[in-house]
Amino acid sequence: MKLIVSLLLAAMLSLPCVPAAHAEEPVTVIFDQGHGQRFLFNRKGELQLFEMSRLFHQAGYKMMIAPGRATPNMLSYADVFVISGPFVPYTVEEADALYDFVNRGGRIAIMLHIPSPLKEVLDRFGVSTSRGVIKEREGVIEGNPSDFVVSKLAGHPLLKGLDGFSAYGVWGVGAEGDNVSVIASTSDESWEDLNADDVPGPGERGGPFGVVVAGTIGKGRFVVFGDDAIFQNKFLTMSNLFLGVNLVKWLQQ
Repeated sequence: MKLIVSLLLAAMLSLPCVPAAHAEEPVTVIFDQGHGQRFLFNRKGELQLFEMSRLFHQAGYKMMIAPGRATPNMLSYADVFVISGPFVPYTVEEADALYDFVNRGGRIAIMLHIPSPLKEVLDRFGVSTSRGVIKEREGVIEGNPSDFVVSKLAGHPLLKGLDGFSAYGVWGVGAEGDNVSVIASTSDESWEDLNADDVPGPGERGGPFGVVVAGTIGKGRFVVFGDDAIFQNKFLTMSNLFLGVNLVKWLQQ
C-alpha cells in the first residue's frame, strides 16, 4: 500500500511551469490528508486549499500527499510537513514521529480547524489552545465577531511586510515552552466565547490571545496557526496571500 501520492496527481498538471529557486535539490513538502481533513490541497472550491498548494508549486517545491498515518518512514521523504484542519486525532506514536522529524531539522506548519485532534502533537511542541473560539470587538469583518483582522504582529520573518491579516473562526494558541513564542495576537478587547453566544460572559477569559505561534525544536522549526481558513481558496487574497507567500518562503529556508 502506497503511503504517499506524488505531485498532487492530475490537479497539478494544469499549473504553469515556473522555474524553481532550488531546481537541483528541490525542497519536498508533504501535505497531510490522512486525518479526516475536509479541506484539501488537491481540490478546487471556495474552502479547499488548491491555491495554497499552487504557491508551493511556484516556489519550486516537490509536492506529495500523505493519505495515511504520520510514520517515521513517511516523514523520511519530507523536508516540510503541512497539517491543515485534521478531524482524526494523531496518536502518541505519530506525535513522537513528528517531534523527531522537527528535531532532526524538519519544518512543520499546522493550521487548526479544531484543536483536539492535535493535542498530542501540540503538547510535545509546547503549544496550548483555548477552550473556545476567540471573538473580537476590534477589526471585526462584516459584523461577525468570529471574523476579524489580526493586527498585533511581532517582528518575525513570517510577518515581514504585513500590517495584518484576516482570520475566520480562530482558536487561541499559547506558548507554554521556552522554545515557542506568540508572533500574532488579538486585541485586549477579544474574549474566549465558551457558549457561542457572541457576548462576553462570566467565566469567559478576555484577551489578548495568540493567533499564531512559532518555535524551534532541535535543528528544526514549526508554526501553528489558530485558524485553517486563512489559507483556503476563498480567503487567500490580499494580506492573506502575502502571508501565504511568506510562509512558503520561510518553510523553504
